[in-house]
Amino acid sequence: MTPRRRRIWPSPARRAAFLALGLAAVLVRAATGDLELAYQSGLRCAQECAAVGANWNFGPVVDIDFNPLSPITNVRTFGSDPDTVLTFGRQIARGDMNLGDLTSF
Repeated sequence: MTPRRRRIWPSPARRAAFLALGLAAVLVRAATGDLELAYQSGLRCAQECAAVGANWNFGPVVDIDFNPLSPITNVRTFGSDPDTVLTFGRQIARGDMNLGDLTSF
């Protein structure tokens, strides 16, 4: 049995949402190493929440990708390094909270 191929992008609906917001999947954002980009994406998410009247964001997801073949974690994680995941998660949460959103982080 051959292993399943890892998808680079999430489902077509999520991909459309990422592209509409001008955001890449979180794995791609973490790969840049740019913490300012993470903060700005948190601000952008908070703006989108405010636009629809939401003040609670159930993100950022801070799963750690210990299994690169997992279709569950895949590109929705910041990677397999716990310190990187925590650092990027904090920056996105900080951006969310700076505009008044509550986060689950």
